[in-house]
Amino acid sequence: MPGASQLFFIDVHAVDARVAYLLGTNFEGGEARIYKTADGGSSWATQYRDTTRGIVTTSDGETWSRVPPENVPPTLSGEAGFAASGTAVAVYGTDRVWIGTGGGRVARVYRSSDRGRSWSVAE
Repeated sequence: MPGASQLFFIDVHAVDARVAYLLGTNFEGGEARIYKTADGGSSWATQYRDTTRGIVTTSDGETWSRVPPENVPPTLSGEAGFAASGTAVAVYGTDRVWIGTGGGRVARVYRSSDRGRSWSVAE
């Protein structure tokens, strides 16, 4: 991936044989990027790039917007998402998503049933 040598890729989500999304981060600077391929991985386009903490969502698979902080339960001291090859992120259908966290006093799961526009959390 040209220009991404400093990234650690943590998740890939294949929609079908041609379309997939790739999530990368740089732990040193806290950068997050989302790439998309529409040709089975022959080429990738950067769709999102930011260094601000938070969650993003898409309604069209092309543009991404930040979820307002008031729509996400606050994180616990030390809490973080796992960068374990996407195993802490699960998507079901077109609306539901779960993100597992740890590092705080308890492990938690964030859940959204509206494409990430709002979130709840459970221990």
